Amino acid sequence: MSYISKNTGAFVNARLTDKGRELLSIGLLNFSTYRLGDSEVDYRTLGQGYNITLQNVLRPKSHQPNLKTPILPTSTAVSPDVSIGEITPIELTTITDKVEKGFFFTSSATTEFSAFTTSDYVVTTDLMIPVSGMSGNDVVQILQGPGFTSGYTEPSIGDFILVKMSNPELTDTQVYGVIDENVPVPYLWYKIQDLSGSTSANTLTVTLDRELPNFSASTTSNVAQVTIYPQDLLLFDSGIYSGGTVWNMNNVWSDNMVGLDISTHEGFENYGSESFVGSKEYYGYTTEKQRTEEVDLLLDPEAEGPELLSFCEYVNSISVIHYSNFVTCDNQPELIYGQKFYIDTELGETPKITIPTLMWHRTQFSGSSTGDVIGTSFEAY
Repeated sequence: MSYISKNTGAFVNARLTDKGRELLSIGLLNFSTYRLGDSEVDYRTLGQGYNITLQNVLRPKSHQPNLKTPILPTSTAVSPDVSIGEITPIELTTITDKVEKGFFFTSSATTEFSAFTTSDYVVTTDLMIPVSGMSGNDVVQILQGPGFTSGYTEPSIGDFILVKMSNPELTDTQVYGVIDENVPVPYLWYKIQDLSGSTSANTLTVTLDRELPNFSASTTSNVAQVTIYPQDLLLFDSGIYSGGTVWNMNNVWSDNMVGLDISTHEGFENYGSESFVGSKEYYGYTTEKQRTEEVDLLLDPEAEGPELLSFCEYVNSISVIHYSNFVTCDNQPELIYGQKFYIDTELGETPKITIPTLMWHRTQFSGSSTGDVIGTSFEAY
């Protein structure tokens, strides 16, 4: 189980394992013991200075978890198991069917994605930043793009900027408002901290929440394309965004990247995903020196028992896709996605998460494994 609200210590979400749901469906589910643990907290990696209240606990595992750090029920107990009386099971079954949501859409005629850019979704679009105008600081001028039209809203402090990045060496043509799958460039979010001028007068200058690259010495005519979204972009309820429940992806590191000079650059503790490090370890992607006998036999049929992982075999980072947003009475992820993905084997239907801006060498959109296209999809199974 896990805490789904940090505003109170009494609201706990319990979830049955696959075996528990099976027993529940035939009316044979009963509990005789329980145990508690804090296995989703990684005390080793983050150290004693880590603020434990920042820890994010994801949904419980569907399979029996291995509690790495069980909690004893009393100070003198020797077993973490607590006996409980027999209970009467209650069967609850709900299938949630929701429409497609996201920033982008595609048609059956193409695998490339286009952005929703009407005034219902964006503040303004078809803007650009000349690559040579990026000077390595957080202040930059944003100009009208070739397709700029009037009628949009002027940006405000707190709005979000999506930058379809370019660079002096890029020779491929980029299309406005489209995720060009054969032009793998970063799509980066920034937040406006201050501004002056306007888009209508083509005089807009903004201060962002972090620095842009420094291409000021370049003479290239390349531009980075810009779309500005409202600061309350999660409040739309049109099938695109719903009640603030959107998918998130955190790249979770439990060690610094090889070659990182922490005297000049931030370590993994400041990447913004350190609150999920405990979950990384809990789900088995661990940096601890351990290996199961089954893995040893798979890698070496002659192995006689478990061996320690070498440093190169540690799993230092993973990406976690989740929808653990702030929960309120009006924003409950269970009402949008439910507790378990439903897979219809007869119709061949399964929930799918598509990330068209993901730069990954194993992208699926064009069957490429050479890193020359962008975007991929994930399906439940």
